[in-house]
Amino acid sequence: TISSNLYPSHDAPSYLTGNIVNAGLLGFLIVLVIILKNALKS
Repeated sequence: TISSNLYPSHDAPSYLTGNIVNAGLLGFLIVLVIILKNALKS
């Protein structure tokens, strides 16, 4: 979450988990955009 990213020192496990989740969502969005662009081209 945003709060855990702003204050990482008090709760390291959730900070790491939040970063993993954020990276996963970002990757998913990038893949989704690529798929949509390919669909629009064809």
